[in-house]
Amino acid sequence: MDPIRKKYFNHPIFQTLSEVKEFYSCLSFMDFSLPDLVGTRCLNITSEIFQSIENTIDSIEILLKNYRLNDAAALVRKYNDAVMLSVYILLTLDDEKESFFKEKYVYESILDSWIDNKFKNETEYLLKKGDETVFSLIKKKDKNLANIFSLDKETYINGRKIGNDNLHYNFFKICILNMEKMLTDHEYVFTYMDDMLESLKFIFKIHLSYIISYKPSSLRSSDYIDALEIGEEPDEKYINVVAPYVEKVFKKYIEQEDKELANYLKKITSLKFDESK
Repeated sequence: MDPIRKKYFNHPIFQTLSEVKEFYSCLSFMDFSLPDLVGTRCLNITSEIFQSIENTIDSIEILLKNYRLNDAAALVRKYNDAVMLSVYILLTLDDEKESFFKEKYVYESILDSWIDNKFKNETEYLLKKGDETVFSLIKKKDKNLANIFSLDKETYINGRKIGNDNLHYNFFKICILNMEKMLTDHEYVFTYMDDMLESLKFIFKIHLSYIISYKPSSLRSSDYIDALEIGEEPDEKYINVVAPYVEKVFKKYIEQEDKELANYLKKITSLKFDESK
């Protein structure tokens, strides 16, 4: 393998994709046993979304391994949209759960028609005006967390711009990014991959933060339940300890990147970090 191709395949985006994909795979499996109350039904909606996102990340990885940088960048934009939708659903489900316990529950959920494939405007509206819509809901739920994620950050704006450019072929040069001969302009390619990586990491950081905040039960270690299932007395101190796969990505993509965010999340959640076996 020549040095340029070796540098291409050693780019850190491949490691990040592998780690993020593993996270969503484990998360989907753990979340499957924690169905969501949607209207009058118990459904595995969040688990299914997590699995779908895992497969999108897998597609990005496959495309990059085949020198389809243009298609991969367009799917990073899709990943952005999927995370916005997932966050919106997490917050909406949390609102409905609060209404249920206050005995003010509305039995027709806002998500019912979308889940039944009868109403597509929910997601279309969300994703067209979504950044404004989702994050106005986010600000209502947790203003401090919304401020940490301020969407005027260059990383977020630049990431969406790259995705849009690739999705719509906004420039001729983008066409070349879908061919192996793009490596003739390798400096441009590596800069593009750097920007994609930053966007990917920022989107993942948003998603993980809101899962920690609004569905922490899916991030707990299975040790406590495993002990009960085999008839052993579980150690109570491990009931809220995060699973090792969560600890791994939390340390790398939140704690090492954004101390302010890491400290805030530890403050507002019952989850215990730094205690995984």
